[in-house]
Amino acid sequence: MKCYVHPGAEGVGTCTNCGKVVCSECVVEVDGKLLCKACAAKKAERPANVIVKKDPLLALILSFLGGLITGGLLLGLGQIYNGQIKKGIIIAIISLFMWAIIAVISLIICCLPAMLLPLAFWLWALYDAYTTANKINDGEPVKDWLD
Repeated sequence: MKCYVHPGAEGVGTCTNCGKVVCSECVVEVDGKLLCKACAAKKAERPANVIVKKDPLLALILSFLGGLITGGLLLGLGQIYNGQIKKGIIIAIISLFMWAIIAVISLIICCLPAMLLPLAFWLWALYDAYTTANKINDGEPVKDWLD
């Protein structure tokens, strides 16, 4: 096969980005992949680690509404918005577990102070969603739970 830029030259490979055949003069190796010069130039123009900004207020609102509307089922919605899927799911499971314990306790005895535990956990989840979004926006590394 012939090079798409130099029709007289034999191709030595195919650009892994656009699929065009390139000769030894046109091929560029980037991160162990063969690219044509045009694709290599486009890749060089884009920053490698683009940070997607997160709205801390939206993360806070999602966490608040997720906990309020669903009774804790979507308590970790702010964390999920921030890209911390595992963390959001674990927070939702912990919240549901706490509510189940309170339901069992309330069947045995009336225990209003036990209601404060899920409330405190919910407030922490709101704080965490908001501060994590700010960390993402500031370029600080954040990790999902269990990673």
